[in-house]
Amino acid sequence: MKKLIVVLAAMSAAGAASAVTFDGTYVSGQKSHFTIGDGSSTQMIGVGKLIYDPASYTGTDYTRIYALDTTEWPGHANVFTVDPSAQAMAQRIVTPQFFKARNMGLDSNGDLYVSQPWDGRGSTGAVFKVTDPLGTPTRTTSLIKHQGTSGDDDVYNLQMVPTGFGGGYATGSDVVLYDIDYNSTTVEGLSVMYADSTGAVPHEDYLVGGSSVQDSWIAGSDVEGKIYSFHSGGIDHADLDGTDRAFVTRIASDGTLERVFLDTDVSALGLIDAGLEVNQTDGSLWMIMNNGGTRNVFRVDVANAAATNSDYFASASMVINDLGFDPGINGIGISPDGKQLALGAPGGTDSLYIYNIIPEPATIGLFGFLGVAMLWIRRRFAV
Repeated sequence: MKKLIVVLAAMSAAGAASAVTFDGTYVSGQKSHFTIGDGSSTQMIGVGKLIYDPASYTGTDYTRIYALDTTEWPGHANVFTVDPSAQAMAQRIVTPQFFKARNMGLDSNGDLYVSQPWDGRGSTGAVFKVTDPLGTPTRTTSLIKHQGTSGDDDVYNLQMVPTGFGGGYATGSDVVLYDIDYNSTTVEGLSVMYADSTGAVPHEDYLVGGSSVQDSWIAGSDVEGKIYSFHSGGIDHADLDGTDRAFVTRIASDGTLERVFLDTDVSALGLIDAGLEVNQTDGSLWMIMNNGGTRNVFRVDVANAAATNSDYFASASMVINDLGFDPGINGIGISPDGKQLALGAPGGTDSLYIYNIIPEPATIGLFGFLGVAMLWIRRRFAV
């Protein structure tokens, strides 16, 4: 494991109500590191999506993180729970095996949703719901997508509908889906699946499709009530006032798209490696980026992005440099109180790394606004 380097953010902000200044240090140090897989039949070998269970909060710490094993090896491709306070694997949630499961969501009732792409070997692209996962887990098929043609991955990523999303959708129970071939149309798209969807007939609303959501990881923001999308296969970038800049896409419930450009050079980012995660206390977007084999964690201050013409401009900071993770899907999760960052490192023995993070106030106030404005002015009129 290479040394972790905490990188300071480029600017500071002040909370309007509390007037508490924020020094820009988002990751304050590694809290713990422990092994969660040993390759045995009941252990993980391909850690993917990580979700802190809010119901496990004891007042001082969380005792449960759901971890999705994204492999297709018999006995492994399933959901596990990890106790970060005890630094140990807690249990394997036994249901029929998933095949190359890609993403996972936890609803407001404590039930799980798991997305499974069609893998070209007879496994149907689907969304599965696992009720009572900690008691007597029951797996049902919430939605079966068509199998399509060879190479069609179907349901790839999912995200629970965030607070304030609108459109009449149920927060915490309806699910936003990214489908690589939406509804047999051959067009990639985002849709919302209703919680009562079951069987082969989709019960969902189409939001947006095409190249704007191609090969997308998605994450929902309760702070803004919107969905964020970022390409996994190739970084999103475009010209902004003569400079090539990366951007993330912000999506409303009516399908409206907004581009949020990042103030970080495209070459410094690389490709997204493990999906997106939103810190729900301040609305910031976190992502693991793979830059030539070096994996870095970036934080993007999307909730305080400044409007520029029809687009937006946000501060992006590398908060952990060179994770040293093995190649593969790496899990990322942020605790509901915004104070812990969990990262999963796949390999022969999967590991979980927990970091202490300091949330930025969701409302940055006058000084934070002036900081963003000065950053924009410097970049806009730089010679």
